[in-house]
Amino acid sequence: MLLFYLTSLLAEEPEIKTSLERLPEIIYRVDPEYPNLIEKTGLSGEVLLLLQLDPQGLVISAEVLDGIHPEIDQAAVQAAQQFRFTPYQNEEGIAVASTIQYRVQFLATKAQIELVRGRTLDVEDNPLADVELVFVRGEKVVRIRSDEKGVFSLDELEEGLWSYSAQKEGYESLIQDVEIKAGKIAELTLSLSPEGEEDWGDSDLEIVIEDRAISSDVTERYLTAEEIFYLPGSNGDVVKAIQNLPGIARAPLGVGQLIIRGTAPEDSTYYIDGGNIPDVFHFGGLTTILSAEVIEEVAFLPGNYSVRYGRQLGGLVDIRTRPQLVVEPEGVVSLDIYQSAFYISQPIGEQWAISASGRRSYADFILNPILNGTGAQVRAPRYYDAQLRLSHAPSDSEFFDLMYFMSDDSFQFLGEDIEGNQQNGLLYSKNFHKLRFRWRKTFDNGLEQDTVFVAGPERQDFNQGADGESYEQRIGINFRHEWHRPLSETDNIGFRLGLDAYSGIDSFLYDIPSFPYPKEEGEFFFLSPALYGEFMVRHGDSIFTTGLRAEGYSLGTDICVPAYDPRFSIRHQVGDATLKGGLGLFSQFPEPRELDPDADGEPSLVSEGSWQYSFGVEYPLTAELQLDASVFYNSLDRLVVGRGDRFQFFTGPPLVGPKDTEAYANLGTGQIYGFESQLRYDGDGFLALLATTISRSERIDRYGDTRLFAYDQPFLVNALFSKTLPKEWRLGGRIRYGSGNPYTPVQNSIYDLNRRQFIPIYADYDSGRLPAFFSLDVRIDKTYVFEKWNLTAYLDIQNLTNAANLELMSWSYDY
Repeated sequence: MLLFYLTSLLAEEPEIKTSLERLPEIIYRVDPEYPNLIEKTGLSGEVLLLLQLDPQGLVISAEVLDGIHPEIDQAAVQAAQQFRFTPYQNEEGIAVASTIQYRVQFLATKAQIELVRGRTLDVEDNPLADVELVFVRGEKVVRIRSDEKGVFSLDELEEGLWSYSAQKEGYESLIQDVEIKAGKIAELTLSLSPEGEEDWGDSDLEIVIEDRAISSDVTERYLTAEEIFYLPGSNGDVVKAIQNLPGIARAPLGVGQLIIRGTAPEDSTYYIDGGNIPDVFHFGGLTTILSAEVIEEVAFLPGNYSVRYGRQLGGLVDIRTRPQLVVEPEGVVSLDIYQSAFYISQPIGEQWAISASGRRSYADFILNPILNGTGAQVRAPRYYDAQLRLSHAPSDSEFFDLMYFMSDDSFQFLGEDIEGNQQNGLLYSKNFHKLRFRWRKTFDNGLEQDTVFVAGPERQDFNQGADGESYEQRIGINFRHEWHRPLSETDNIGFRLGLDAYSGIDSFLYDIPSFPYPKEEGEFFFLSPALYGEFMVRHGDSIFTTGLRAEGYSLGTDICVPAYDPRFSIRHQVGDATLKGGLGLFSQFPEPRELDPDADGEPSLVSEGSWQYSFGVEYPLTAELQLDASVFYNSLDRLVVGRGDRFQFFTGPPLVGPKDTEAYANLGTGQIYGFESQLRYDGDGFLALLATTISRSERIDRYGDTRLFAYDQPFLVNALFSKTLPKEWRLGGRIRYGSGNPYTPVQNSIYDLNRRQFIPIYADYDSGRLPAFFSLDVRIDKTYVFEKWNLTAYLDIQNLTNAANLELMSWSYDY
């Protein structure tokens, strides 16, 4: 609806001397055309025009004094040029030219919530106008054409899976599918090739789920941020959700650590866009340290991955942030029984955007006032994090991103005693501050440049009362610069070349009275540069990838540890099935304390190694049902053993049984082997996963004795589903089953009168195993969709059957 009214008179109003003066009055007007796409956004406002009238009252010119949108302003000007007014008569009754201001109010009455919007382009990314788009679902057909700028928008599609085609005379047609969800905008960029040229699908949804680029990683499993939000048992957390995938063992007590293919959590690494970060979880594994809204997807690579990653024996998790600018303001507020969180984003013009997010836990706020003065002691975690992000996209092929993020965790006794003194007990804390810069650019020849810089301090502390103190601190800088040319349908050769440099200052202190040896402390400058390169060649139905990563680790000026890791992988297409295999060497450098001679270290230590072999198949059983299965074998060599009686920030179960207290040495070996499978169903509003892992992880000490690894879990099953229901309801469920961890039983004990304590007599190594773990989790969501915002309420119940799962074996003072 359009409302017009005259708001002022002449620019220079003459003094009225007689009654012969007559002001202009509109006698003919044309309703301006409200730009359809703008009106549907709900944009309303007023356009103030300056009109020049001739002595007959005709509009000579129209100028915008105060506008609200370029397209709306132009529509107001075009309409005003057709207006006609009564002539302005001066005080003598003579018709003369005049200047007036005229205000037009645009009130959007057709505003609706967009469901699909996008652009149609030619192969050179120029706007392609008048492309017919036909959306089909069952017997329902909706047609629309892109405008002169190649822009289109739809708001009349019902929720569900639609097929659509893009057609224009002289161009090849596109036929694809899009999932329509209430409250979600599907953004499409459709590129049409001239007839006679191949079109290889430069058409993407905003979040890419299928048809991913060819990767040199033998097995890369991933979940998109939108899928993760609704998965049962994960509370919408992006990284916690990947614990449902095969290859990850269940961490004890649900602490959130990632135990990947029979290795310790400290043997795996976390990345953000390819740059190292120290952790991804807050205490207790309740949530990730990054807001879900900035994350596009979480990639999980359990083994045999590209040479672009190194410095770990286990797997890795790469959190990948959204590489696009937000197109409209967004805001999210989240409240649950553990924490509060927020996220806001704001575009700045067409090339800039800024966002901020953070969260804070409740435990200390709620429990401290209750416990103060009672003398009670409660150990509870406290955590918070924050992120601030500035993004710039000067063109479709270039993206700059600067982000500051931090995390601060503390696990301590809460409450004060009767006298008001703070409880004095164990304290563990962990925090970091990081600044990350990223620059991505794609060139016309398909070459991609990616530069990532991550820098900042990180620290973890453990205090035992007033006398015991220990910490590990790092001020690190990680720089990665990479050139990548992926395979395409026209290029059968691709490559990846990069520099991955990690440097900084490491310092540590271990001074805990309960460990009977002198304190250890040190501070060192470390440098770990790596050069890597890999080449991909397609021959027929096969893709071969071979690469080499050469890196080193120096501590101070005297200690230098080199590593050279060759890797090879192959993918071969047989009908609809893809066979994949790989082998390669993966290295991990010793810890600073293990190399420092002043801390009983051994400077001659070399890097630990893991030769990894894997073979698998990816097969689409149906259009919706996908199978991904792999067998793997890892041969571990040169593992560092010794000093098992020393304090360490250990993430695993407490070690029991006799310990290796001799000097550090590369005398440990081991083997890990197993089978993984993932069955994934993506249907119309229905997602289901069945992940199975069968494996065995062994270690052989310096004496040649074989024992099970502390995290060995031979059988793991995760089965889950998430289903959309009518009226914006969603139901999900998850069943988890896993073998218990091994442990060494105590078969007897002897009381030592001299030491006045019991000494255990252990049975055979790892001759006991904890009972199996079982949990049933259920999640119910309800979303309320409003014009400009959504409200989602959910109930996520973990361990619905209240199964009493035994997580760790502990002993009384007399065993």
